Amino acid sequence: MKILLLTDRMDAGGAETHVLQLALFLKRNGHIPTVLSGGGRLCQSLAESGIPHVKVALPTHNPFRLLAIRRRIRRLIRREGFAVLHAHTRLTAGLIRGFSRKGYAEVVTAHAKFRATRFLRLVSYWGNRTIAVSEDLRLHLQNAFALPTERITVIPNAIDQERFFPPAESPPPGILFASRLDEDCSRGAELLLEIAPKLRARFPDLRIGIAGGGNAYPALRKRADALNAQFGEAAITL
Repeated sequence: MKILLLTDRMDAGGAETHVLQLALFLKRNGHIPTVLSGGGRLCQSLAESGIPHVKVALPTHNPFRLLAIRRRIRRLIRREGFAVLHAHTRLTAGLIRGFSRKGYAEVVTAHAKFRATRFLRLVSYWGNRTIAVSEDLRLHLQNAFALPTERITVIPNAIDQERFFPPAESPPPGILFASRLDEDCSRGAELLLEIAPKLRARFPDLRIGIAGGGNAYPALRKRADALNAQFGEAAITL
């Protein structure tokens, strides 16, 4: 089966990693995935695995550019014969809207708790079927966007056990926070550093790791260095 996965970009981040791993899984199981995005560092991993990538000018909110991208998607679908169109952002979900009338299956995955103003409730599109990556997102889609529960499937994010597995010996207790570290999604890392002294007081050998990159990284690194100086050891790594 030919499947087109659409997302805004393929840089470091949870949704982007999800798209990469999904494409790899689909290929391993005999399907033919293609990824359409605005490009990014994870495109190299797609290329190394022989998965086609179509680069378009995303993200953008220019209506004329969006119409041009939609025409390009239409031509791509007709040429390649995709059976499933799977969008992973609100923007790309809008770009596949209406193709189901031509017989294509439309799936949208919700990776975040999207804002739900009156205007956004009107323009947001959730496909023929909607996937939520957690139970709280399913409830948000139901309550904020009035999506029927039977249209939503919850598939929690998980860990690739072929790449990440526990060591043979039990390490000291630890906390790992992994996320894109831009200003719009770094609050969790900031709060973890804020409570780090209390956690260390309770668990003296605790290790804290923060993995990710973004424009908030320098400030987080500065705070972590100050805490490590306070602890007298490198208890926090970024």
